[in-house]
Amino acid sequence: MKALLDGRRAPITDAMGFLEAECDVVATNLTRWLTELNEPRGISVHAEHVRGPLDAVLERLLPLTDTVTLRYALVPTDSPWTAILSNDHVGIDATPVAYLPRRIRCRGVRLVARDNRDDGAVVLTLYGPESIDHSNTIRDIRAFNDDGGWIFRAAKGNPLSFETPAAYENPDARARFPPALLDQYLRALGIRAFDEGFYLPPGKNEAVLVELRGNLPPHNEIAR
Repeated sequence: MKALLDGRRAPITDAMGFLEAECDVVATNLTRWLTELNEPRGISVHAEHVRGPLDAVLERLLPLTDTVTLRYALVPTDSPWTAILSNDHVGIDATPVAYLPRRIRCRGVRLVARDNRDDGAVVLTLYGPESIDHSNTIRDIRAFNDDGGWIFRAAKGNPLSFETPAAYENPDARARFPPALLDQYLRALGIRAFDEGFYLPPGKNEAVLVELRGNLPPHNEIAR
């Protein structure tokens, strides 16, 4: 499976989110939520429209940071889904991808495609607008490297109609959920996450950059 932008914007593209709503709807709700969280601490939230191409949009997220996420890019796609990426040094955290579906009343997806590192993981998590047993996770499938040994888990939620359960029987835990199978599942949801042509299609060629400014908490900038 070919990495998005040939991996030039990793680790930003190692972990990405998608929300099944229009880009401006996602931008409005993300901005309001971040303002509610941060305004009492003297941090403001700034949003601006930025034009593509995708590589240039993601460059606006730099530099990467640890401890606190300072910037998000919301990118329209050739589908009902809007991509959400961040300047976190390991890709976007699950929190906004899990929370915003409740607020917007939509589905959300978070993926991790990082199988070539010691801390490698391949993850697909599908969220919904409703909470069941204190969680709005519909389905979670993951294979991850745990201290040198790979572990596979598909314990949360019922199998989705497009899953290939036979793959989960592979004796090699890493091979039970490879990036190619992640891509197959994403495409079944209407998301071509690793295809540059999926993003910023004609008529939807502006992304939204959301940035925290002001009295920021301590953090480090990470060279890439």
